[in-house]
Amino acid sequence: MVRAAPLKESIGYALRRAQGAVYGTLNDALARISLRPLEFTLLLMVSENPGASQSGVCEALGIQKANCVPTMSELERRGLIIRRKSASDARSYELHITNKGK
Repeated sequence: MVRAAPLKESIGYALRRAQGAVYGTLNDALARISLRPLEFTLLLMVSENPGASQSGVCEALGIQKANCVPTMSELERRGLIIRRKSASDARSYELHITNKGK
């Protein structure tokens, strides 16, 4: 017989199990509107921070830009966000949510 008692007393294990259950429910809900969790997170960040730079959003989320920018490109392709060249920094893009993205 396998004893699970040490796991039942571990807060880390309980949190991991709870996170898995919540994440599964979130994935199912977002799939109904054709979004993945990262896409939803980026839409929320852009909505709450109009004009923010791609780098700023990635930094705020603790995500490497190389991992985040392709998803932003997909959101733009789908018409959910727009990226505009920054007036103050030609190397930077400002992010804005579209009506469809809202």
